[in-house]
Amino acid sequence: MDLLRRIKKIARLSFSLLKSKVALLWLEYSSCSNANQDLFRIHLLVVKQEKYVPISRICVISFLYFHPNSVVFLHADRNTLPSLQEWKLRKKYANSIKFVELMDTENKTWQDLKLQLIYQLSGTSDIFIDADLKWNGPLEESMLDDRYVYFFVEEYKLTENPTFMEMLSQQQFSDYRDSSMWNTSFVCLSGFTITTEQVEEVNLLQEQILSYARKFIMNKSEANSVIRISEQLAISLAASKWEKKIKALKATDGYKDGSFLESSYFGATGTHF
Repeated sequence: MDLLRRIKKIARLSFSLLKSKVALLWLEYSSCSNANQDLFRIHLLVVKQEKYVPISRICVISFLYFHPNSVVFLHADRNTLPSLQEWKLRKKYANSIKFVELMDTENKTWQDLKLQLIYQLSGTSDIFIDADLKWNGPLEESMLDDRYVYFFVEEYKLTENPTFMEMLSQQQFSDYRDSSMWNTSFVCLSGFTITTEQVEEVNLLQEQILSYARKFIMNKSEANSVIRISEQLAISLAASKWEKKIKALKATDGYKDGSFLESSYFGATGTHF
């Protein structure tokens, strides 16, 4: 029975991967009737492990299908750049995809690198997106307003979560008790400049979050979950004090929900589209 279950699991996975490849080819070789013709500058972080390369391709090709005049910057390190550069892309993408090589990433976590990339977008309307997103529709003009900083979705108020309610009771987090958890799979600063002091605040908050998770969260799985999203939590806390108001790109989100922009939550679940 165990062998049969394994065979069925492999068969399902193989069919799913084949289905994804067919869908990707269709996106590459067809034109979109409702594409957004505006120029967007999109940044993806693809580092540390080669397994992120295939899912990032889904993200890039699906984005360019709906936004053909845009440019995608792939920020990669020595672990991922060779595989990314092996992509055989159609001529129409020749000027649409740029590679940015990151040096000396070995002693930095991907969370640190993500924060650094977001800081680099300070003062611009460039967009950061996680590599495990897939586009099923274009960004509409009504979705982005220069008056707001945009994150992917507002997940919940931190005081609604027992783990974070306990964390916020600590003195170092007392000024952030009204904060929400903002999902940073999509970040658009809309020209907002993150000051040096605000960068330092985010970095300090991340250090304090990591310290708190390691010392005071007894459940190891729960502690690891907090550590995994430490950069997102730090930005969520700090952004509650930013001069520019925050808005969610999506009102709600669910795992592979089929909306115009969906996430496989690969980092958390390991699942593909």
